[in-house]
Amino acid sequence: MNDNRSQRVLVLHQGAIGDFILTLSAVQAVSELLGGADVTVVATAPSARLAAGRSVVRRCLHPDQVGGHTLFQTDGPLDRRLLDLLGQADLVLSFLGGHDEAAHGRLKSYSSGQVVSVDPRPTHETITQRRHITRQWCDAIREEGLDIPDPTPPVIRLDIHRPEKQAQPRILIHPGSGGRSKCWPLEYFLALADSIQDAQVSWMLGPVEAERDGQMVDAIRRRSAETGEGLVIEADLFRATEDISTTCLYIGNDSGMTHLAAALGVPTIAIFTATDPAVWAPRGGHVRVIENQTTQEPLTPQKVIQAIREVDHGS
Repeated sequence: MNDNRSQRVLVLHQGAIGDFILTLSAVQAVSELLGGADVTVVATAPSARLAAGRSVVRRCLHPDQVGGHTLFQTDGPLDRRLLDLLGQADLVLSFLGGHDEAAHGRLKSYSSGQVVSVDPRPTHETITQRRHITRQWCDAIREEGLDIPDPTPPVIRLDIHRPEKQAQPRILIHPGSGGRSKCWPLEYFLALADSIQDAQVSWMLGPVEAERDGQMVDAIRRRSAETGEGLVIEADLFRATEDISTTCLYIGNDSGMTHLAAALGVPTIAIFTATDPAVWAPRGGHVRVIENQTTQEPLTPQKVIQAIREVDHGS
């Protein structure tokens, strides 16, 4: 690698909003090892575009912009645009699968720099030992000879002023998630909102909830009309991010938006009902994770209410 300039790192990723945000932990570790890297990401997640210029990532391209599909073909050349990126990179960090995937072989054949391929799926060891997924990824990178530091919580910086103190703090509740099994019951969220006395409550829903769960949308619309609580149904991730970044406390399920809130540095309560937070939770000292201790006992609003009292959200 050339030591006279920032090392060029090309990150390849496929996945959703939260998946990419978690990946930032590993990318941050690689950049730290290299003394600050020039990171370009080719990714499908809208959070990757959001992170460009606001995190360790400098630039983001969608796979369609570089002919990414040619990487998965069994024969034929790669798209010239993808070839150019591979030729410029000192390090290719692929989260498209491990060494046994065809993409790894194609990357090795066409890249001029080192290729590190990481299987993003949790291993049996990670699941049984309840090890955080970012540690698994960083261990896989170390096995390729890169002595990176331990992963740190992902960071996305938005250039928006967040008031240090508000006369009435605003708590943002996002009751949705990409997976139904990850969603805490809506009636619990409503009971939670009823219990909040010293803050302004507002609600956020995304296009997934708007299309999939009309009953949830209708219930929150009615509540908003009756109580005056704000409701935002936001399909644009950038505008949703601006709204999240100005709240004093975010409460949500295991979802991409919860990972985003944590990466923005917003005090966050993450509710886990189906997945293991030891493996998948957002990280950081400002994050409080609430989970079911047993499968027999439901996670009631009381536990989340107690967490609100304990979190410093500006009240």
